[in-house]
Amino acid sequence: MALKKCARYLTLAEMEGKMRLPQEAKQPTLENIKNLLRGDYLKVGVTVHGHREIFWTKFVMMEGNNLVGRISNDLHYSELHGLFDEELITFPADCLLAIMDNH
Repeated sequence: MALKKCARYLTLAEMEGKMRLPQEAKQPTLENIKNLLRGDYLKVGVTVHGHREIFWTKFVMMEGNNLVGRISNDLHYSELHGLFDEELITFPADCLLAIMDNH
């Protein structure tokens, strides 16, 4: 299932200073995005009806300016935003919140 129309991806600017990340997490700079390897972890967030959900996905590939990842978290608001654990999602690179190497 895809992200419902009532939901949207969060941007890094919206989440600045509002996330707790592991010390080894990296900023989503153009250089870090260019160097992603399959299986690296990508922090993504969605908002719907005032609820925010932040979760990890595993990087699969780039599709133009979009990233494709497999959700790697149990999600609390699936019924609201339409995303589920283990599902493939495609999202804009400018909505990437953080990166963690998995190699």
